[in-house]
Amino acid sequence: MSFHDKLVQNALSMGQSSTHFTKVAQEKANATWFYGLIAGALWYFQDWMWAILPIVLAIYSVIQSISSTKVAMGLENLQGEKNNYLFIIHAYGAILEETQIGLGVVADVKELPFSKKQIKDAIILALQNSNDSKINNDLINGYIALADWQENVGETHQGFNSLQYDKVPSPETVLDQMKISDHWYPLVEKEQVALKSELKELNLLPQ
Repeated sequence: MSFHDKLVQNALSMGQSSTHFTKVAQEKANATWFYGLIAGALWYFQDWMWAILPIVLAIYSVIQSISSTKVAMGLENLQGEKNNYLFIIHAYGAILEETQIGLGVVADVKELPFSKKQIKDAIILALQNSNDSKINNDLINGYIALADWQENVGETHQGFNSLQYDKVPSPETVLDQMKISDHWYPLVEKEQVALKSELKELNLLPQ
């Protein structure tokens, strides 16, 4: 993986878009012109020694502008290819980080950024191309976590999670939510078993 590929991956993990880097590239290009004009003026009216610093700054701005442009193009390529497995994984990862799904709560499968099959295929491909044990562990957990998104859950998340309440819920609320959990938990547990079996069949689940 090249240096700019790593920058693209970091940008994706931070949720930055190609628009941001395009803007940065233009700002650095403008800075290049600014430092260039200063260098020219100092060279003409003073001495070439005075022009060294702005010339160095101009060169540095050029490098930054080119680098930002490459990152922007890399992001555009990923975002333009909706079937790109890295793009799919990062989109799914963002959902995992932003929500509390899986902590006793299930959500409707429609909330996923891609279909379960697309996400599973992307994770499998990533596992087959990664030798990093920590990354692989996160990918496996993400694969199994797909069970927390079920059909026909509706717009409201179902299940009990104490973290979703600003104050201690009433006993009635707890009982109601526990009953809902009792309905969804067997479905989630069954799918978790199936997902683990899929990974085992592909030799992607550590023994």
